[in-house]
Amino acid sequence: MTPEESTTLVVIGKDLRKTFAAIIFEALLFPIYGGCVYKACSILIRKTRTWMMTINMTIIITMFLIATTLVGIDLANYVTEITDSFIHNPDLGIDERYENASNVTFKRVVVIDALYGYMNTQGRVPQTVLGDIIVVWRVWAFWGNGKRRWALVLLCSMLLGSLITTFLLTYCVAVLGTDIFDGSFQRPAFCRNIQTASYAMPAATTFVATAFIGIATWFELFIF
Repeated sequence: MTPEESTTLVVIGKDLRKTFAAIIFEALLFPIYGGCVYKACSILIRKTRTWMMTINMTIIITMFLIATTLVGIDLANYVTEITDSFIHNPDLGIDERYENASNVTFKRVVVIDALYGYMNTQGRVPQTVLGDIIVVWRVWAFWGNGKRRWALVLLCSMLLGSLITTFLLTYCVAVLGTDIFDGSFQRPAFCRNIQTASYAMPAATTFVATAFIGIATWFELFIF
C-alpha cells in the first residue's frame, strides 16, 4: 500500500466516524422531534380553525419533512461512501474510488445546503425563512391590533429580505456549489456577499422582533 493510499484510508475513516456519530445523534433526537411535532399538531387541531392555525400547521409539517429528508440524505451519504470506496469498482485504486464516492455525496451535500437555507441556522447555509415567519407571527400576536401594526410592516420587509437572500443563495449553491470550501463561498463575490447577508438577515429579524415583543410586554405591564 502506497503512502497516498494510506492517507486516503485515514481520510475515509475520519469521514465515516464523523458521519456515523452524526447519524446516531440524529437517530436519538428524531423520535423526540417527531413526538413534539405530533403534540404541536394535536394542540393546533383542537383549536378553532383560522388561517393562522393553518399557516402554523403547514410550517411545522414542512420543517419536519425537511428534517426527515436531511436525515435520509445523511444516511444515504454514509452508505454511498462505504460502498463506493470499498465495494464497487474493485479494479480501481482506493484514491479513485474515494474520489468517485465524494463526487456522488457532494451533489447531495449541495441539496442539504439548499434545504438548510429554508429551515434553520445550523449547517453550511445559515438562513431561517420558516423560522423568520414564526418570529413575525409572534410579533403579530402582540402588535397585530390598533395603531401598532406599523411594526409588522418593518418585520415583513425584513422577512422579504430573508426570502430574497435565501432564493439567491439557493441559486448560488445549485449553480456554483463546487466553489464552496469549508462552508463558505470562495467566488464569485456576489455569492460571498449573499452568504454574508444570509447571516445578517435572520439575526436582525430576531433582534427587532425580540425588541418589539419586549416593548409590548413593558407597555402591558407598566403602562396599562
